[in-house]
Amino acid sequence: MPLTDKTLVHDDLGVETKVEPTVLFQITDHFQRRDEGQDFVVGTLLGTEDVAGVVQVCSCFPVPHTKVEDQIALNSEFFTTMLGLQQRVQPKHKVVGWYATGERISDATILFHEFFQGQDVERPVHLLLNLGLGKQQRMSSKAFISVDMTLGEARLGTSFREVPLSFVTGE
Repeated sequence: MPLTDKTLVHDDLGVETKVEPTVLFQITDHFQRRDEGQDFVVGTLLGTEDVAGVVQVCSCFPVPHTKVEDQIALNSEFFTTMLGLQQRVQPKHKVVGWYATGERISDATILFHEFFQGQDVERPVHLLLNLGLGKQQRMSSKAFISVDMTLGEARLGTSFREVPLSFVTGE
C-alpha cells in the first residue's frame, strides 16, 4: 500500500455540528457560576445525530471537575444522575459530546474526551467555547472530533480535527 493511501490530513470526517443558541447561554451561565479558582468549565452536550452525520446539540448540563496539581477528575456520579434526569425530560436526546471553555485544546482535553467516549458515544463532539476573555476579547466557538493517529497498526495518539459548526434556532 502506498504511503498516500492512509495520509489524509484534510479528509472530510462526515460530521457537521449544529448548535441551538440556548446552549451557548447555558455554557456561559455555567462559566459565570464556576467555583472560585477554576479557569474553565466542562459539561455534557445532549441532542441527536442523524444518518448523514449531522449532530444537533439541543441542550447541555455542567459536569463538575476538580483539579489538584496535575490531576483532573470529573464527577462521574453527578454526570450519571444528571443524565438520568435529562433523559426523563427529553428521552430522545442522547449524549452527543461535551463542551469546555477556553481558547484552545488543552492537555486535559484528551482525558475528558476519553470519559465521554466511554459513555456509549461513538464520535463525541467537543465544543470549545472561547468567551473572549483573552487578548482579542471576542467570543468564538469551534467543534472538534477526535481521530486516532496511527502508523501501520500502531496507534500513536489522538488528534482533534475541526468540523463544520453552525447555530440554528430551535423548533
